[in-house]
Amino acid sequence: MSFRNAFVLLLASVGAQAATITVGPSGDEATIQAAVDLAITSVENDEIRVAAGIFTERLNVQPVNGDAITISGGWNPGFDGQSGMTTLDAMAIDGVVDLYAAGTNEVHFSRIQFTNGLAPRGGGLEITLFDSAVVTLTDCAVVNNVADGDRVDGGGITASLSDSSSLTLLRTDVSNNASNCSGTVDCREGGLGIGANGSASVTIRDSTITNNSVAIADGSGFSGGLGINAFDAGTTVVLENNRIEGNSVQATSGAGLATGLTVLAAGTVTLSRNIIVDNQGLTGNPTIFSQAVLSLFGTQTARVSDSLVADSATRGLSLFMSGDGPTLYATNLTLANHGGAGVRISDNSTSGMAFLSNTIAVDNNDPPSLSPGVVETTNLYSGTGLFMDAPAGDYRLAEGAAAIDVGTDAPPGGLSMLDLDAAARIAGAHVDIGAYEFVSDVLFRSGFEVLIR
Repeated sequence: MSFRNAFVLLLASVGAQAATITVGPSGDEATIQAAVDLAITSVENDEIRVAAGIFTERLNVQPVNGDAITISGGWNPGFDGQSGMTTLDAMAIDGVVDLYAAGTNEVHFSRIQFTNGLAPRGGGLEITLFDSAVVTLTDCAVVNNVADGDRVDGGGITASLSDSSSLTLLRTDVSNNASNCSGTVDCREGGLGIGANGSASVTIRDSTITNNSVAIADGSGFSGGLGINAFDAGTTVVLENNRIEGNSVQATSGAGLATGLTVLAAGTVTLSRNIIVDNQGLTGNPTIFSQAVLSLFGTQTARVSDSLVADSATRGLSLFMSGDGPTLYATNLTLANHGGAGVRISDNSTSGMAFLSNTIAVDNNDPPSLSPGVVETTNLYSGTGLFMDAPAGDYRLAEGAAAIDVGTDAPPGGLSMLDLDAAARIAGAHVDIGAYEFVSDVLFRSGFEVLIR
């Protein structure tokens, strides 16, 4: 009797039970899709273990029974140990994964590489979530996928979230994906494009979004790396400890949007301990772009803190406010070496408040551009000898830098507990200005060592 028939008989005789389904030369199934189809027949949680190697197939995942399906890669022939990853290769025939989930369904991927997808939307993964459905990618890679056509988005991933659904990326690499447009309107999100409505949530932590691109011959280009549109007040966006680097937009227009990161939000936003560097606008006037843009509309709160934005011919960080009364806290940032302004804050809201505190904005071609109502506290807009080795990309504070111990310990919105190196936020008499605390004579910069000034 085949495993498939035995599994179905088991469901009929003893009720739905959780199962571990193995995929590979010595597994229960030869393809990942066959294992997914089998797991969907279950009403319990199921684990699919996929042998390390390359699987030239694409997946259609549509769970229906309110269970959780975990698809993990890198397994050895005995399926009792993991090493490396499993590659899912669509061979440029279609997108790699088409995933639709509603109700209470969950789909969890780990140690899977999604590659060589080609589609108008979501060359790597196209994800659609409703109700309270959950999707996570942990220790995955989304690489070398393309969205191609007249008007496209999400070269690596495109996701649409509604209701109270959620999408989470942890320790995941999204790199070398592209959105290439033949039309003349706009082209979006070379790496990830995410739309969230209702009370949906997006969380990206400890991940890299690098070397993705958007290209359109005549039109607007947006978000070479990551673009998030969180349209409703109940939405939540959290980006923590990520590296967004080397992404690009090649377009004739795109004023106001970003080469690296764009977040348009009516809900709550937290951007903390992110490195955003060397994201470029490949055009005759690169300063029509910024490396990172956060645009707030509504009445919710956004916090941008403990982050580095540096090294681009574009502007640095652009923050926009509109609507009734959003609140923005921008605290302990280092914004340096840009072709335009390092920071600009534009407040067009009816009753919003914006606060800029403990921030370094130096070595930019233009001075900070701030609306008259922005509240500033202990910022540093000039000075030399501040950084360890800025030409090499090291923007940690140099010994004796004028930013050490002169920040405000209780800025509007408060301090984070950790700096960009995950070290204690206050290491000396007072907090330092900028993304990093100055520490010396330490064994490691992991945040667990004893710090000695």
